[in-house]
Amino acid sequence: MKKVLTMLFLLFGLYTSNVSTATMMEIDQALIEYINKRNDLIEVLSINTGETANEAYLHWDSIPIHSPMNMSDISRLSSDYGYRKHPILKVRAMHNGIDLAGSLGADIYSTADGIVTKVAYHPFGYGNFVLIKHANGYETRYAHLNEINVREGDKVKRGDQIGFLGTTGLSTGPHLHYEVIKNDNPIDPLFFSYKVKEERSFKEYQNVLIALEQTRRLGMYHHRNVTGHF
Repeated sequence: MKKVLTMLFLLFGLYTSNVSTATMMEIDQALIEYINKRNDLIEVLSINTGETANEAYLHWDSIPIHSPMNMSDISRLSSDYGYRKHPILKVRAMHNGIDLAGSLGADIYSTADGIVTKVAYHPFGYGNFVLIKHANGYETRYAHLNEINVREGDKVKRGDQIGFLGTTGLSTGPHLHYEVIKNDNPIDPLFFSYKVKEERSFKEYQNVLIALEQTRRLGMYHHRNVTGHF
């Protein structure tokens, strides 16, 4: 009986060893793919924001390259970055972010590691909004939220849920107004998805987010609960 138990133990050890080896090989391959994608993105970041490669590597988790919503929750880009005729005020003005239309109550996520610096309500503007400060001069704003899950001073990780999509403030329907700010100046939220303006498109932006999701799920994995309350 003792010999049988010993043989079973050895076989189990070989089995688990093989599984571990296979898993490590899969992880290594995923890591290589992720690093290749990261290197491509770092090149784009250097072109569009003046980031050096060292700065981008050092602050990688704090650069807002995540999607603020699950891809399946985004029905369309309802308003792009740049000058437009305001849908309510009917005047031509700069639109400092992008509007992502979706269903009321869809989850909204932080696009990078950072600290929540402002949680407020503007009835004739952003409605319920959250401002998050990231490293290296980056900030992100999430506006028109239905509910907010974070408080000022909370530390958040990329992918933490911070609230729910809504239509508060000056809004014509359920959507997220998402802004990226660099050194106090608004920049194109699609900045990391193109090297030259001619390549810029919302479809390419989505393709980059999907590629990040596929490489170790670092572009699109989400925590269901906020972990920033201390």
